[in-house]
Order: sequence, then structure tokens, then C-alpha cells
Amino acid sequence: MANLYRLEASTDELALQFGVEPALKLRVHSPVRPGEPGLIVRGVSGQRSMHLLKWGFPRPGRDVEP
Repeated sequence: MANLYRLEASTDELALQFGVEPALKLRVHSPVRPGEPGLIVRGVSGQRSMHLLKWGFPRPGRDVEP
């Protein structure tokens, strides 16, 4: 499994697909590599929103504190 992805859709297209308000200030570069900001859609209490978070699996000893 690879830990990077390619994003070809615009944030407006993704917002429509996932039923969220378009996030005007989110800019995602493609491909998204580990450690770079990645776009996610998060649901809390029935409300969805778009966010940029550090993408990738945590690396023991580097990204995770004991």
C-alpha cells in the first residue's frame, strides 16, 4: 500500500460530492506525500467539514511520542 495519493478534483467538486460547504482557503498540491497537508472530510455530530491535516501514517520514534 502506498502512502501518497493524487488529487485531481477541485475542492468545490469534493465539497459537492461529500455534502459539505466548499472550503475557500484550502489549497492541496497533488500528489500528496507523507508529511504534507492532505484534504479530509470530517463528520462531527452529523455535520461534515473539510480540513487539511498532516497526511500519512505515524512513524514510531518520529511522529509519535512514547
